[in-house]
Amino acid sequence: MGWIRVGAVLLAALVMASCQTTPTTRLHKSAERTTALAPSDNKGVLIIGLQIESLIENRKFAEIELWSLDRGKRLLIHPDQGGKVIALSRGSWLAGRDSQGDVEYVLQTLPAGDYYLAYVGQKAFERWVPQPTSFAFTIKPGMATYIGTYDFEPPFTMFGNFTIHARGRRPNDAGALLAKYPNMPQELWDQSPVWMDLACELKKGKPQAECLAK
Repeated sequence: MGWIRVGAVLLAALVMASCQTTPTTRLHKSAERTTALAPSDNKGVLIIGLQIESLIENRKFAEIELWSLDRGKRLLIHPDQGGKVIALSRGSWLAGRDSQGDVEYVLQTLPAGDYYLAYVGQKAFERWVPQPTSFAFTIKPGMATYIGTYDFEPPFTMFGNFTIHARGRRPNDAGALLAKYPNMPQELWDQSPVWMDLACELKKGKPQAECLAK
């Protein structure tokens, strides 16, 4: 009975540890055309371009996952500590309705703060860590922020990672998309994200404890 009790305690501890490092992802959908934002809402607008050159490439990635970032520590912030975990998933973003040519433009409303692109995912597969490094950016209240256009090259094997490439910036296209949302702030911040490594080696699937700010 003693071993059974010890085993139960260990199992409970493992479950608690898992809960602490695997928060539920919050899915954010593209904003409605009638969405209105003000600085007092403590929300801003994110516009990001995703390189999609053909119908086949539509399936090369299905989701990007953003985590709140402690810039000073270069660590992710767990939701229990006030952080946000936000998935932008194909089918929830604009998916070509407002795309131009070979780029899909994602327009999302997000809580203000610093974010880090932590993972890229494919349907029915794990979330992968962008390589060789990823980037951080800031969302300000009541402001629209364009952070550029990116291409994600899938791994060739299950042991690889997505490779991220920055492509040509198209702020005019981002501005044209924003203009279709007249109730939103029309001032566009053409922001260049900061390419940076975290203070830990982020693993695919979920961030380990040492990658979370205390």
